[in-house]
Amino acid sequence: MKNYILIFFFILLSSSNLFASIEIEKVEYYIDTDPGFGKGTNVTFVKPINDILLDFNVDLKSINHGYHTLYIRAKDSKDVWSLCYSTPFFKTKSTTIDIFPQLTKTEYFVDNDPGFGNGTSIKTDYTSTNQSIDYNIDIKSLKDGLHFLYIRSLDAYGKWSFKYIRPFYKAKTTPIDNPPFIVKAEYYIDVDPGFGKASNVLLENESNDMLINLLANINEIDSGFHMLYIRTMDSNGKWSSDLCRPFYKVDSSLDIPSNITKAEYYFDEDPGFGKGKNILIENISDNLLIDFNADIDNIDIGFHILYIRALDTNAKWSFNYNRQFYKTDISYFDAQPEIVKAEYYLDTDPGFGKGNVISITGKAHVNKQFIVNLKDINNGLHVLYFRVKDKLGNWCITHSHPFFKTNQSLIDEVPSIVQLEYCFDNNCDVGQGVNISITSGNTLETNFFVKVNDLGLGDHTLFVRVKDVNGAWSNLNTIEFVSTPMSLMDAILILHCLADIKFPNGLEFAYEELQNIISDGSLDMKDAIKAIRFLSKNNWKLHGI
Repeated sequence: MKNYILIFFFILLSSSNLFASIEIEKVEYYIDTDPGFGKGTNVTFVKPINDILLDFNVDLKSINHGYHTLYIRAKDSKDVWSLCYSTPFFKTKSTTIDIFPQLTKTEYFVDNDPGFGNGTSIKTDYTSTNQSIDYNIDIKSLKDGLHFLYIRSLDAYGKWSFKYIRPFYKAKTTPIDNPPFIVKAEYYIDVDPGFGKASNVLLENESNDMLINLLANINEIDSGFHMLYIRTMDSNGKWSSDLCRPFYKVDSSLDIPSNITKAEYYFDEDPGFGKGKNILIENISDNLLIDFNADIDNIDIGFHILYIRALDTNAKWSFNYNRQFYKTDISYFDAQPEIVKAEYYLDTDPGFGKGNVISITGKAHVNKQFIVNLKDINNGLHVLYFRVKDKLGNWCITHSHPFFKTNQSLIDEVPSIVQLEYCFDNNCDVGQGVNISITSGNTLETNFFVKVNDLGLGDHTLFVRVKDVNGAWSNLNTIEFVSTPMSLMDAILILHCLADIKFPNGLEFAYEELQNIISDGSLDMKDAIKAIRFLSKNNWKLHGI
């Protein structure tokens, strides 16, 4: 009989560096009935800490068999208790709970329970005591609206599991071979001003799906919690549902961030502030992007958690950033078995070794391009799955990739490109760039000059995009470059190469003669024209000017 249950518990007492000094002092739990604050069963952990991930055993010896509820809470250094985290559980009488029987049947039903064994059967490979199911549910006969999906399994002892429940919404859908483009995006904070009246979001291009990066203006809102809402409108004038994100605006007195002076990391258990392993910081600033190698030589093989935090000039520590990882036996990678088989399938798993074969050559690593046969599937959304097997008979985790199949005629008839434009930096509204004359066609390869005279010195980005005959713009292609002053000798060499200028007395003589034309040692277009005129008057031959 199991007398203990293992609990994973995460506590976060605050969400701002304003509270970095508040630490968790106590964690306790109780079952069913609250004995009062501070009177629950104590949970031990390493102090000090301001957020915590706990795993601990709960003693079940003194409670009866049946349903119960476990409650957990924490107290901080200011004697403030957190809300209770609760989780229901069932204590069983079974003496064979450690020997889990195999599953023999899985079924589902929607909304109404038809009775045990009367649901829709799910075909799967019943060779284990637990299973992860990827299955398509038939909802054709359901009405549009909210429904509930229930799933349960039967084991070899004839015992049914609890029902797994998942709500879903069925909406009216029609196949869309040419989904409309998104033509407008807007956002607002807290209160909806009405469709089309919110703050506009600049769209780099028009497409039927979009990833938007925006800087929301929060200057006019008060400090505290707020909700950011974003929505889009398509070419048919239809608005999307609002996407919302909560955020917290800190007091304006904190607008001047402090520089980060130290960063450290540790694994699993907190050694205390300043006692972690130091991370070298190359440049001190108020934000930090760290790329470093964590030393894992002294930790065991298995799951671990990496924690990272930083200290600023005000001696305030950040919250811990954490990332779970798995350390494996490195000797495995020294002699990886060859991959001997690769296969793919669409939507439904036919079983290991029964997918469509991908031709490969046996190697420990395979980089393979292959063609997927889509003739037998309908237009619409599908998922491509592929996996490989090594010579020891081990299959890798199945990799998945969703895709949308559309009419073949749309692929055969690629629209012609009719317009090309470029722009610099942030001046890149669609259709407002500098137009380049091109010959229309399904593909485009061209060279052209860009005008950089009006750009200041420093870093710049060149953006280029094209528009097809249907009015759809491509994604932006970008080139980053640096505008710097041109030296006098560089200018003479460029004039010599581009204009085929013949310097009878050599380039050094030309440098001395032209030095009087340029006063600051750098060359602009006016100086270049003066230089060319000077060379012409001195009977130096110019070709191509």
